[in-house]
Amino acid sequence: MTKGLGYRWLVVAVFFCFNGCAWGMTQSTHGVYFGPISEELNLSSGIMSALFSIFLVLSFSAGAFWGWLADKLPVRLVVFSTGCCLSLGLILGSYAYSVPIFILAYCFLGGFGMAGVFPSCAGTLMRWFSPGSQALALGISSAGVGAATAVIPPFADRLIVQQDWHHAFFVLGIVMGLMTLVSTVCIKQPSKALLTREGLTVSQPSRSGVSTTNQLNEGTSFSIKLMLKDKKFWLLAGMSVSAMSLAQMCWVHLIPRAIDVGIESSTAAQLMITLGSFSILGKIGGGYFTDKFGPYPVYIGLLLLQCILLITINTSDELWMYIAFSALFGTGYGGCIFLPTFASGKIFGMEYFSTIAGILGVSYGVGCILGPVIAGVLFDISHSYKLSFLIAAVIGGVGIILCAYLKKTVSISG
Repeated sequence: MTKGLGYRWLVVAVFFCFNGCAWGMTQSTHGVYFGPISEELNLSSGIMSALFSIFLVLSFSAGAFWGWLADKLPVRLVVFSTGCCLSLGLILGSYAYSVPIFILAYCFLGGFGMAGVFPSCAGTLMRWFSPGSQALALGISSAGVGAATAVIPPFADRLIVQQDWHHAFFVLGIVMGLMTLVSTVCIKQPSKALLTREGLTVSQPSRSGVSTTNQLNEGTSFSIKLMLKDKKFWLLAGMSVSAMSLAQMCWVHLIPRAIDVGIESSTAAQLMITLGSFSILGKIGGGYFTDKFGPYPVYIGLLLLQCILLITINTSDELWMYIAFSALFGTGYGGCIFLPTFASGKIFGMEYFSTIAGILGVSYGVGCILGPVIAGVLFDISHSYKLSFLIAAVIGGVGIILCAYLKKTVSISG
């Protein structure tokens, strides 16, 4: 039985580890898996990229389903289900010696499970915290992705070197299964009695879709249909696409760009560790300042920082410039990447935050594909990454404009 609100920090720790492990074992480590799997299965780079794209599409598009479940069913059941799907996807994928089996096990089952990790925990986390500390809690818990990015890919690479990628998949699948069991036991919803005793309320939507603060025992009028008709949702979706496009373009193409200008591959690989590590600082700092100043100025400031970096990286090919870029870009990316999702809860209500986060996750998936593809195509045309990074800065500028317009729209409607 929950004694008080001190339990909420255990919920933060669960989210930090569960979300971090899931992301770190899959999307953050695809670069490590890429060569060994494509070589054994005799796949071209294009086909191998397509397989990972299947995983990526499912890991975002199915989030709406998991988010809806998390708002309707006990969160422990949803966390257990999504974690088991991902764990089994890795374990069964370790036995894949043909492309169809790999697609069914890892891409479909694993991707489907991955889709539910964030939305299954996010709504629960928001209910444990008051409006003045929700962003910091979400930022700290989301920082698990940065920590896992710095730790799990090197660990997976060592497992592959020791044996092969099948061994790496199996071990990581077992670890994910254990993490799922721990998370299932530890995570729980706060009781209404506890929140009432502590004097907390939750942000809930009105019929117009604009967030209001209601008592816990009052009914809600949240409607997915109404939300999808609201232009504020599509402005948030555009902000999500913009932020994720920049982030994923750098995740995928920063190392190739560094190697292309003459930096040694082993040194270039360390840039991702720098970027991931500083994203932890960005997420915690972004959450802290969002609670103080709101999501809109923080998003604009950090996205503007990234745009400036994307332009200035074209002025020098020195190693120090790439190190500075990785550190500052990681801070900016980490601090603003979750803000459209957080702002959606403020606008449409936190009571159904898991559902909202899952639906908005589709736009993050679009950004995941858009950014790397644009950079890759432009590099094939120009044989240089300079144009790609300039275009990315333009995409970031669009995100800034959308955010400014959303802030104005919310102010008027509020």
